[in-house]
Amino acid sequence: MKRTFSLLTLLVVSLWLSGQSMRSAYAAVYIVTSLADNTNNDFQCTLREAILAANNTPANADCFAGSPDDDTIIFITGGGTITLGSTLPNIVSGAGTLTINGGGTIAISGGGSVRVMVVNSGANLTLQNITIANGKGSSFDYGGGISNAGTVTVTNSTFAGNSAHILGGGIYNVGVMKIINSTFAGNSATGGGAIRNNSILTVINSTFAGNSAGSGGAIENVGTITMTNCTVSGNSAGAGGGILNAGTLTMTNCTVSGNTSSGGGGIHNVGTLNLNNSIVANNVSNGGHPDIDGPVSSGDFNLIKDTTGTSLPPGSTHYITGQDPKLLPLGNYGGPTQTHALLGNSPAIDRGSNDLAKDPDGNPLTTDQRGSARVVNNTVDMGASEANIFLSPTSLPFAIIGQNYNQSISAVGGTSPYNFSLASGSNLPNGLSLSTGGVISGTPDQAGIFVFTVVAKDQGGFVGSYEYVLGVGNLRTVSSTSDASNCSQCLRGEIAAAGDGDTIQITVTGTITLDSTLGELLIDKNLAIVGPGADQLTVSGNNATRVFNISSGKTVQISGLTIANGLTSFDSGGGILNAGTLTMTNCTVSGNIAGGAGGGISNSGTLTMTNCTVSENGTGSGGGGGGIYNDGTLTMKNCTVSGNSAGGGSGGISNNKGTLTMENCTVSGNSVVYVAGGISNSGVLTMTNCTVSGNSAGGYGGGIANAKTGFGSWATLRMTNCTVSGNSAGIRGGGIDLTSGMVTLKNTIIANSTSGGDCGQLGGTVDPTSKNNLIEDSAHACGLVNGVNGNVIGVDPMLGTPTGSPAYFPLNPDSPAIDAGDNTTCNNVPVNNQSQNGVTRPQDGDGDGVAVCDIGSYEAPPPLAGTGLAIAGDPDGNGVWDSGEAVTVVPAWRNNDNTSHILNGNASNVVDPPGVVASLTDAAAAYGTIPAGGTADCQTATGDCYAITGTRTGTGHRDVTFDETVSVVGSGSQPPKTWTLHIGPSFADVAPNVFYYKAVETLLHRGVTGGCTASDYCPLQTVNRAQMAIFISRAVLGTDPPLSGSGPGGSWDCTDNATNHFTDVPDGVFYCPHVHWMWANNIAGGCTATTYCPLDPVNRAQMAIFISRAVLGTDPPLSGSGPGGSWDCTDSAPNHFTDVPDGVFYCRHVHWMWANNVTGGCTATTYCPLDPVNRAQMAVFITRAFNLLLYGP
Repeated sequence: MKRTFSLLTLLVVSLWLSGQSMRSAYAAVYIVTSLADNTNNDFQCTLREAILAANNTPANADCFAGSPDDDTIIFITGGGTITLGSTLPNIVSGAGTLTINGGGTIAISGGGSVRVMVVNSGANLTLQNITIANGKGSSFDYGGGISNAGTVTVTNSTFAGNSAHILGGGIYNVGVMKIINSTFAGNSATGGGAIRNNSILTVINSTFAGNSAGSGGAIENVGTITMTNCTVSGNSAGAGGGILNAGTLTMTNCTVSGNTSSGGGGIHNVGTLNLNNSIVANNVSNGGHPDIDGPVSSGDFNLIKDTTGTSLPPGSTHYITGQDPKLLPLGNYGGPTQTHALLGNSPAIDRGSNDLAKDPDGNPLTTDQRGSARVVNNTVDMGASEANIFLSPTSLPFAIIGQNYNQSISAVGGTSPYNFSLASGSNLPNGLSLSTGGVISGTPDQAGIFVFTVVAKDQGGFVGSYEYVLGVGNLRTVSSTSDASNCSQCLRGEIAAAGDGDTIQITVTGTITLDSTLGELLIDKNLAIVGPGADQLTVSGNNATRVFNISSGKTVQISGLTIANGLTSFDSGGGILNAGTLTMTNCTVSGNIAGGAGGGISNSGTLTMTNCTVSENGTGSGGGGGGIYNDGTLTMKNCTVSGNSAGGGSGGISNNKGTLTMENCTVSGNSVVYVAGGISNSGVLTMTNCTVSGNSAGGYGGGIANAKTGFGSWATLRMTNCTVSGNSAGIRGGGIDLTSGMVTLKNTIIANSTSGGDCGQLGGTVDPTSKNNLIEDSAHACGLVNGVNGNVIGVDPMLGTPTGSPAYFPLNPDSPAIDAGDNTTCNNVPVNNQSQNGVTRPQDGDGDGVAVCDIGSYEAPPPLAGTGLAIAGDPDGNGVWDSGEAVTVVPAWRNNDNTSHILNGNASNVVDPPGVVASLTDAAAAYGTIPAGGTADCQTATGDCYAITGTRTGTGHRDVTFDETVSVVGSGSQPPKTWTLHIGPSFADVAPNVFYYKAVETLLHRGVTGGCTASDYCPLQTVNRAQMAIFISRAVLGTDPPLSGSGPGGSWDCTDNATNHFTDVPDGVFYCPHVHWMWANNIAGGCTATTYCPLDPVNRAQMAIFISRAVLGTDPPLSGSGPGGSWDCTDSAPNHFTDVPDGVFYCRHVHWMWANNVTGGCTATTYCPLDPVNRAQMAVFITRAFNLLLYGP
């Protein structure tokens, strides 16, 4: 009988501490009070005595007698190790289930001489939060840690340093065992270093590392094992470095890496091996079969780096072979066990099967080994760890020796803020460093190509990472358009002369025409080429030669130029042939022709394109991919692929078994004779916030054709928040044609196909999780049903005229796609609440007061949005509605629609709190005509606004609200908007006629300060450093900082009673989180390295430093400008403030404040930097610097 023991535990503890013994005939909780290993009857309950009692042996004075019911053993020893003199009493049958919970602080050690535990047949044992260590089986015994013939469940536990002379260093199992969230490390045996399984074993979310054996370094199996979300790493054996399987082994979403043996470095299989969604890679075998020795019996969607010595199951087409999975070293990347996290450029990301990602009970996996969400970006990853945090950019600009370098890296997908660091073993070039905020900066002095991994850890302890390649070299200049091999200022000559990591900067404009006798520009070194702009410089093949050929293994960056008129009569890649790692930024590829594949570009390596255009390229009758042919890895962001054509297949892009990721891209006006006007996909194609329009195919797939093309062909298409419109096909699939493979559609529009239907399907599968799509053609909707999963079928999306670059379709005001999407989809990777038109999702596009994501690539902003409220016609001119005044109330509205509107407004529903009597004396307003994208208020536009009067009695903060309903002439009314007015004064010592009155009222209204007393503000009181921290943190956050948290500069915890970073700001003081938030966000560094001096006054120089850093997130530049003027703290010339010269650290901070109209100084030309700041000045500075409005939107 299972019981809850919390109350009983309290009772037992109470009785124990009062010196009483206790006997029970029912289920019991035994409390171990001693780390000794004895049965001495000394009024100290030991673990040995507790087990004997639970086994229903006669009671003793230390631990009361057990019962046939379930019992639990817990510890109140304060943690520690119990070292055994002999094996613990066997866990016996007939005594119920025994649970031993170590609380995460108890280890049971065999002392390197005895086995720890034996579980008899028929017995039941649960181990929780405990370590089993240094157990040793005798010469003929099995299982150094545990020998099990019963039923055992192990949770959140560690088996370390156990050994057996024969089998099962950690565990020998001939019963039934389940292991969850546990670690096996440093165990050893002749067979099965960690575990020898002869029966039934289930392992979930666990790690096996550093174990060794003659066979089966971690596990030797002759029974049945099911492993899910597990890591097997760094184990060694003569055969089966990780696992030797002679029974049945099923592994789902597991990672087997870094193991070594003479045969089967990862897995040696002579039984049945079922492998799904798993990674087996980077293992080592002296016998030549590094990853798997023996066949894979069944399963699919796996990455096996080296298939030597193994065979894949018949019919499996979704294996990745021969590729590095790009794993981080085994480490703590969140969760209770160590894992190999995936690098952000791992080929295993999004390449698993959701259908195969099941737990041992057949339920869908919801978490990975670490406990992080299992499916990110719609499709599960391979391996034990799911990539959930993604870094950008994915390539770094080359650095130049002796020149300052500054590049920010950001992260999305986790819980911000993130802490950035270099992975273990990674190093930056000399002179560069990485801040915890993700900025690589410094002045490099070391040339070469540097590969390093950046890791971002979020607040939950989960990580994302990316392996970067940074070239560092000399700067070379091209100033001539000539083409000659020996020309020192020509592009060809500088490429030949450049060293690894050099940057070639092209300063000349016009056209560099390649000499056909010299041929293409071969780049066989790591190099960056920087042009003046795609509209300024063209490198032309002159319709005689290919332009660029990038060699395998080389990292190349090309930016700011046009590649045009390249030609290869029989080969692929008319403009560019890439087998290396190529990054293209702000480039155009146009007018190129290939006799083979890829008229513009042929990519078999890794290609990243940002802000690029691929247009008017073509291939001959035998080639596919008029614009681009990809059988490698291609990532495109903010790109346009238009007007390309192919005689073979795929007018725009052919993704032939490659990986293609597109974000904010447009594929338009491409054509093909037969299949795939826009894109053909037989690999993995992920499109987010993209537009596919005006493409045509004579046969199938006007926009996109999705079909497998043999082994290794995935044909997986994922479209999220995309718009597919106005495409055509002569036979089937004007928008999309699905012949085979898998298509997942979310928040996507497919409409206006001029022939062939919107979504044609011959075969393949439409993912049943597809939701919130709009397909106009109900007869060709790829099986989606109107009203099911939010799908809208058979409805015109009412698209506007394409605009923007890359071009997108706006949604007309009455479009059914507005506010019809799924917010969860928009919030998650890869959408990240972005849209192709640059509007943050979700918006309240239909104006009903609820923000919902739109369907399609476009996000419609609210047709009208209130932007702010002001007071005009104010008798005393202080900008605040004072008691007894009749004032004019001036709302402002922005027209987000794409047409102008005439607006009128009506006010109603005045709500005045106790102590205030308020009324509208003019409840109508007119805004006149507001143009598309314009903003107007009723005072400036027409002079016709609302009027309100009110009186207030008593003191304190008072707010009056009223509702405004804005009507659009000819289009009806918007839902009411509630505006809030403050009626003052709030403080007896801040009169309405003082200059800081409105600033003080604003700080009160915004919750930045409540005054020095309930009725007074104390405007002339000096601000101390603690108060400054409170003011600034609240102004930035809109509330108090959390009691614990972290920032780029470090983490804090004002609850744990441990020593804080600032020793003079302990947990108990109210301002502890405010001060440490300032420190963690690099705003205030303290008066010394470990003290803050919270009660010291703040002077005007310090105030300028704090505020400017809080606004900018960093120090202002040494020179710059703002609305009020410009400054230069480097030129030795007199500054605006004569008492703040160049040499003082705060020069830039003070002059930034002045240039941005935050302060005017204590006189016209002096700042008085060492004068203290009072509360009145602070109110003015903060409201100005943070643009705080008393009457906010």
